[in-house]
Amino acid sequence: LRFAKEYLQLDRKQIAGIASVGGNAFDIYVIHQLEPIIMLMQTPVKRLMGMNSAEFYTLTLEFSDGRLATINGYTHGLPFILNVAFHNGENRVVEAKENFFIPFIKELVRFYKDGTIPVSQEETLQIMAARGAAVKALKNPGEWINI
Repeated sequence: LRFAKEYLQLDRKQIAGIASVGGNAFDIYVIHQLEPIIMLMQTPVKRLMGMNSAEFYTLTLEFSDGRLATINGYTHGLPFILNVAFHNGENRVVEAKENFFIPFIKELVRFYKDGTIPVSQEETLQIMAARGAAVKALKNPGEWINI
């Protein structure tokens, strides 16, 4: 979802916060919400907290600059949608509708052709650290997990 056209068109510098929803099992699908959020917020996650049930999980992410984002996952599926709040007071609902696999595959092929890495190592490590903390947060509901 990092390459979803709808997400790439957002003015990242003006984002005040994000509420994300998506579907299916946490283990496989949380990355599809974490990666776009961290990419768009452009700031490391400081800590996060989670709650879950058999049908639903929720995570609250606090970024190092104090902004917040939430992730809501439904185990029986749901489209990937961001509700983005901007510093100017605007609020926009953004659904990844276009085929985001095409730009992903183009970046993948470019990587194999010329070695261009589309995502920095630092950001990849931030995303994976947040995912690891999310696993801990869901095992310790209501507790902040520092990253």
